[in-house]
Amino acid sequence: MSIGSKRNWTVFALAALVALLLPLVATPAPTQAQEGEQCFQETGLCVSGRILQYWQQNGGLPVFGLPITSQREETIGDWTGQVQWFERNRLELHPENEAPFDVLLGRLGAEFVERDGGPPPREEPHEGCTYFNETGYNVCGDFLAYWSSNGLNLDGQPGFTAAESLALFGFPLTGEFEATLEDGNTYTVQWFERVRFERHPQNEPPFNVLLSRLGASLVGEPVVSPAPAPAVNDRIVYTLRADDFSSTDIYTIDPDGSGRTQLTTSGDASQPVWSPDKSRIAFVRGVDIETSSIYIMNADGAGQISLTTSGMSSSPTWSPDGSQLAFERDGDIYVMNVDGSGVTNLTNHPSGDGFPDWSPDGSRIAFASDREATVERNPVGAVRAEIFIMNSDGSQPARVDTGTLNGLWPDWSPDSTRLAFATAANDISPVPMYIINPDGSGRTEVTDGREPSWSPDGTRLAFTLTGFSIAGEIYIVNTDGSGSTLVTEGSDPDW
Repeated sequence: MSIGSKRNWTVFALAALVALLLPLVATPAPTQAQEGEQCFQETGLCVSGRILQYWQQNGGLPVFGLPITSQREETIGDWTGQVQWFERNRLELHPENEAPFDVLLGRLGAEFVERDGGPPPREEPHEGCTYFNETGYNVCGDFLAYWSSNGLNLDGQPGFTAAESLALFGFPLTGEFEATLEDGNTYTVQWFERVRFERHPQNEPPFNVLLSRLGASLVGEPVVSPAPAPAVNDRIVYTLRADDFSSTDIYTIDPDGSGRTQLTTSGDASQPVWSPDKSRIAFVRGVDIETSSIYIMNADGAGQISLTTSGMSSSPTWSPDGSQLAFERDGDIYVMNVDGSGVTNLTNHPSGDGFPDWSPDGSRIAFASDREATVERNPVGAVRAEIFIMNSDGSQPARVDTGTLNGLWPDWSPDSTRLAFATAANDISPVPMYIINPDGSGRTEVTDGREPSWSPDGTRLAFTLTGFSIAGEIYIVNTDGSGSTLVTEGSDPDW
């Protein structure tokens, strides 16, 4: 293997992670993501299903505010159905309608205007404004800009048409006027069928126009109780190769070896890694290592989405906020957004760079590289890989002084103060695994193993043990090397 060949480096990197991987079967179409739930600590309430989807797709917090009730059945006029109240509006479920009109907003503005005696006299059209002949009022200036830049996305295209803005806010029911609001201050406001606009000139756009908290005015403030603590996901995600070596798929398992669950069935999935909140998994799929691609899926295996379409992509790692992924492609370290956009080469170096791992504090990325190789290949032919650390934007890469050791599979501790790694080799014999400080001090040998992954509490490591008579087994060990325990057959553990 040529140290200077980026292509060979990538092949070696993938082969080290999925030893003896053979050509695999074709992939099925991605499945649809299941409906989820989002809870808000501020009010102790959760939003789920179609109402959550509508809330997320049509403005979220700035347009609707926080939930102030749970989803419940209410009778409004002659209609009875499921509703959920938010700070600024009421969302109603109408399953008899085709999407997106299976969710409708309450006409809270109209309710307030009628309660206050009905709309004022019609206006004449004003120059520079949009005049709505249906109700007889103008929308001007900041209010018109806000009205036009928000709406329901009915056609799937960027921006909003007048019909889409109308679907969200409704027609104007008054012109602009001055009103003293709940905070005791006087603002310029304007009523629409579903909302009231408030002008706040002290704020920078787009926050110079805010929507009134009409929902809270009608149903009151919620009694805030702490949201239930989410269940701790302590499961390990890993790769399991079929007995006949014909395929690999991704599984999860509890640290005690119980509850094994298969997540993929495509036969070509490997290198899984949890998102920071353990709601999603990034992984690699491909019929061979030269056409591998980065995918993400939900924690239950649903909603598989391809993010990369070209090159040998492997070794994904999440940013701490879950918005980006770093990964290896053709011997360089890249970063991209989790929707596949914004692909950027961070290293762009003629050497081979691979195995990135993003520090939990978000500031640095550790990776393996042969760019400063000073020792010839070992007797079994492995490259002289060493551990490097760079800033998360790719700047200031620096080698971690591990002494005379090779280094692969760097993995940051949960507090970003230490790195676990294993020595590099391209055979399948056991190799030593170490813990070291980022400045190269405090190197400690833990045990023989590969692909180390820290436990969430930083007290243990999951790792793969391989050898000439062992296809791959996952163990857990204390960081001082004691208490090594077999978990399951497999490789690529991420805890």
